[in-house]
Amino acid sequence: HGFIVPREQGRPYSSASRSRFRITLPYADGRPCMGTWQGIYLIDLREGSTEPVGIVITCRSSARREAFVVDAKARDATQLEGEISRRLPASDGAVFVHEMHTSASLSVGTGNLEPTMNRVVPEEWHHEFFEHTLEGVDDMTGHLKCSLLGCSTTVPVQEHGPLLPVRLNEHRYAGGFGTGHQRRVLLDHLPA
Repeated sequence: HGFIVPREQGRPYSSASRSRFRITLPYADGRPCMGTWQGIYLIDLREGSTEPVGIVITCRSSARREAFVVDAKARDATQLEGEISRRLPASDGAVFVHEMHTSASLSVGTGNLEPTMNRVVPEEWHHEFFEHTLEGVDDMTGHLKCSLLGCSTTVPVQEHGPLLPVRLNEHRYAGGFGTGHQRRVLLDHLPA
């Protein structure tokens, strides 16, 4: 087990390229581990360019993988530091955190982002733009919020705990087809 970190061909990432091309995924048995409906979609938005896009993938093994399930509150944020701390070894380093669902997201910080994200991605879009509408007004808007915020983050660890607060942002009133909000989270620990 471990995680995948792409980089520009022949060069380490610069801060500008990191924000444009970065995707980090857990992997096992040589394949990315993704949750329900998660996938990798590459879209070339360059106008008129016929140049191929180079992708380089770096795989890094983790020292330890843990998984847990969070019962997230509808349209709210759940702090994860306690759950993360209980599962980390006593060594410093970093932890890669990945949530396995496309209508929830992860972010670093405290508080609830959902009221702000509702203004960025309003539910009215459900009726105006989206074709996949069977699961309710919060489904496609939840997927879009996840795409904007991301489903993974990496934070430094010291003495069993993350040095930055990590939260799971739930973007649905109810899970797909009215189910609950149990969200699976993977942790990969990288010792210093």
